[in-house]
Amino acid sequence: MLTSQKKILLLCLLLVVITIAGYEPIRHNDFVAYDDFVYITENPYVQQGLNPQTIIVAFRSCHGNYHPLTWLSHMLDCQLYGLNPLGHHLTNLLFHISNALLLFWIMKRMTGCIWSSAFIAAAFALHPSHVESVAWASERKDVLSAFFFMLTILAYTFYAKKPSLIKYLSIFVLFALGLLSKSMLVTLPFVLLLLDYWPLRRLSLRSVYEKIPLFVLSAAASVVTMIAQSRASSTKMMFELTLLSRIENCLASYVSYIVKTFYPINLAVLYPHPGNTLPAYKSILSLIALLVISIVILLFRRHKYLTVGWLWFLGMLVPVIGLVQVGYQAMADRYIYLPSIGLYIVIAFGASSILSKWRYKTILLSVMSILILASMCLLTRIQVSYWKNSQTLFGHALDVTRNNIVMHDNMAYSLTKERKYNKALYHLGKAIQIDPLFAPPFQHIGNVFLAQNKLDRARVAFRKAEELGFNPRCDVYSQLGIVYFKMGKYDLAEKNYKKALELTPGHENAKSNLAILLYLQGQEGRAVELWQEVLELNPKHVNSNYNMGVAMSGRQEYADAVRYFEAAIKINPDHIDTLRKLCMLLASKDQESFYDPKRAAELAQHAIDLAGDEDPEILHALALALFSSGGDSQRAIEIAEKALEIAKVNNNKEVSETIEKHLQIFMAKKLPEASEEQK
Repeated sequence: MLTSQKKILLLCLLLVVITIAGYEPIRHNDFVAYDDFVYITENPYVQQGLNPQTIIVAFRSCHGNYHPLTWLSHMLDCQLYGLNPLGHHLTNLLFHISNALLLFWIMKRMTGCIWSSAFIAAAFALHPSHVESVAWASERKDVLSAFFFMLTILAYTFYAKKPSLIKYLSIFVLFALGLLSKSMLVTLPFVLLLLDYWPLRRLSLRSVYEKIPLFVLSAAASVVTMIAQSRASSTKMMFELTLLSRIENCLASYVSYIVKTFYPINLAVLYPHPGNTLPAYKSILSLIALLVISIVILLFRRHKYLTVGWLWFLGMLVPVIGLVQVGYQAMADRYIYLPSIGLYIVIAFGASSILSKWRYKTILLSVMSILILASMCLLTRIQVSYWKNSQTLFGHALDVTRNNIVMHDNMAYSLTKERKYNKALYHLGKAIQIDPLFAPPFQHIGNVFLAQNKLDRARVAFRKAEELGFNPRCDVYSQLGIVYFKMGKYDLAEKNYKKALELTPGHENAKSNLAILLYLQGQEGRAVELWQEVLELNPKHVNSNYNMGVAMSGRQEYADAVRYFEAAIKINPDHIDTLRKLCMLLASKDQESFYDPKRAAELAQHAIDLAGDEDPEILHALALALFSSGGDSQRAIEIAEKALEIAKVNNNKEVSETIEKHLQIFMAKKLPEASEEQK
């Protein structure tokens, strides 16, 4: 017969095993093009890891929310794992497992009921609606804030048993850390009051007074969050919705959350907001359903866990239920991560109470629990697989929702990254059909046409995005600058780059591209200053590293040029222009400090694999590298002849002359000191 302690340890081990079983497919998942680029993959500060500068940035950054601890955790992950998605996902999973174990400990400590507490923790660990909080790397704020939420409640259980100032301070500090991870925890003092009512049974005027400092902290966090969201224009949609529409959506969302708790299918990364078009009958029926549940719970108020669980669910959702609308979602699975615990409390203790007098209670509850948890585990595995990559995630959301303009737009963005332009335009067309006044699709259409070098169409699309109020406008101006630059309208390009920088002085692409313009206009010194400014803020800005390499080559400071080109290649190994320049320098025999013809040949071959064998400069670089290394001279000659032929067809006189000079050297099988043209 197992002792109580061994039983608890066994249940903890089992809880870890089943959670890993449910989330095992996460090891195959990549980052997704939905906030991951903001938080991780394209965030230069996060990718630098933890250092004094990035720590300061973490406490100054908003991005629509104020959560510096979340930023710090992402920085630490990048320091440990780089941009390997597996490490970031595993960190989320470890926090989730820890949260489930802490929840089990808390419920067991407060209620003394091992099996009900174990079921609540297991349901929390395995419910498919929690996949979004765990499988989405950017949603670190959920699992991290929940970790401090659990620790705060655990500390409170020790305080409730024997109050002291030190214990209270620990509660205050843990709560503050939770708020610095995600401000949704502002309702935690309310949850503590519920726990005072049941199961701690210590609710009194004094217990209310002792929560005042915590409520003050909640109020301060709420103010900071509202300021951050308004600065990021996250609450813009709120002003497009009537108060009645928001209330109606709140009622419908509460019922939808309950339904998805019991029937967790057709889960999506984004449920589109109905705007002001939600049918009145849905909100009326939702209100009736909520009132009926509340009345039933009131009738059975002697079962205090019903009141606590129901109010836990209702209360914790208040900050995100949509009265203050943030974003384009009607509801979100991630919002139910902690509020759902209230429903699990109702289910676990309710089932135990209903069957309390039945002789086969233990057998029935055991069988039901196993079936429910096994079903959850299977559904969670399926849901995790939808997060494998951007297109599986967005495609699934489009399959299970209607008129999902944001998912069409995000799918197009993902397809554009893979140069699947026709498919991207299809989804952008669908988005515009849903809402012709939604600005982001026009911005992305502009990007597609720009990538295809259809400059007039790109210009029209970017202008339309600007007209519709695309946010951030600086991105539109920066892209328009590129369009005008490619058109040869340098005055308009400069004007738009400067507009972007007026709105966002640190806009990296606008500053880097303005520097290119200045460089071509002969203002080399100012251009180099701008590129250096970009690299001081973001050492991993590929284009600025490349352009600095070009500038250093122009100054004949070849060692510095190689250093910048190497930095660009390290960040983006597929940057064709950098490959072309770097392999030419590495094949320069008179530069002993960095002469490396073997690597030059490898880089040139990699460039050919990426861009094909129709680029005369890359072919020339490969031929020079092969000859410099003392390799196959005949092959070097053949490649150089092909490069020369292509250069002549393209009427590239300068490149043709350089290749002809080297061909003469190859023919003589003699390589003199490298000329300036070679470099």
